Amino acid sequence: MIHKKQKTTEKKKKTKKELTMQFIALSTIVVVAIISGFYVGNYYLGTKQKQVDWTKFDEKDYLPNIAEVTNRNLGKTIDQMTPIDVFMLAENKLNNSENFVAQSLSSLSHNYGKQSVYTYKQRSSGITITEEISSSSMKSVAKKTKVESDKVLIYNGDPISQTEANWSTNYTELSYDEYKNIVGISPTQIIPYIVSDKTIDPNDKNAITAGTGTKLANGNYFFTIKLTTDSAVMNYVKKIKYMSDLSNLPTFSTLEISFEVDKNLNFVSINSFEVYNFKYLGGIFVTCSGNIKTEYSFE
Repeated sequence: MIHKKQKTTEKKKKTKKELTMQFIALSTIVVVAIISGFYVGNYYLGTKQKQVDWTKFDEKDYLPNIAEVTNRNLGKTIDQMTPIDVFMLAENKLNNSENFVAQSLSSLSHNYGKQSVYTYKQRSSGITITEEISSSSMKSVAKKTKVESDKVLIYNGDPISQTEANWSTNYTELSYDEYKNIVGISPTQIIPYIVSDKTIDPNDKNAITAGTGTKLANGNYFFTIKLTTDSAVMNYVKKIKYMSDLSNLPTFSTLEISFEVDKNLNFVSINSFEVYNFKYLGGIFVTCSGNIKTEYSFE
């Protein structure tokens, strides 16, 4: 009897050991599956990325011809113009304004949380000052630029909050050309996209159709246009790379702009819906999306 009891005990111990080993094996499989799934998923996303050959795009081929746009809209009211023409005329007026303030505070979402983006731009007495603050768990950066007649001064900010930064008294001085080569956009460019009748999404027929806007109760006009995800952002992708300290240019999948102008073709607000992705540390693909609403005032 004692002999049988000892055998039974040994059998129970063996069964417990086997269960333990099975649990460890199963746990290992789950961990490996999670890791493999993560990298396979990122590999799949990478293979699905739209590959853009940026060397094929020359900015001058896509800029608006303001003289032509102005001539074809002579004598027309805003509701008789196409949305894209309204935008080009309003942007031209903004670019030539001696005094204005543009301000935005937006939240973009990505795989690992949210990113706060704050921009304040002011032009007065021939000097344009821009403050840009981007903060998230992945990367936080603050840049301030002061654009004078023949040079650009760049200041870094640290520490930073959502809308404020402690700006350094030291700065980097660049020429206009040097700044554009580094940042991607001209230091005097207010809207970072190239918006013209050559960068409209070919599927957006409303953008080139007169009378497709909405007249608001306050007398202003509201329009929506969709832009290409290559030619329209050829400069902007470089700015994102610069501000986010990325190793590669991001790839856009969506760019839609809704905007409001007053009866004098002054921008009241511009809301941009963006979706783009980029490769981050370790080759991880990150998708970023959100609305950036900028409000304008003219002094």
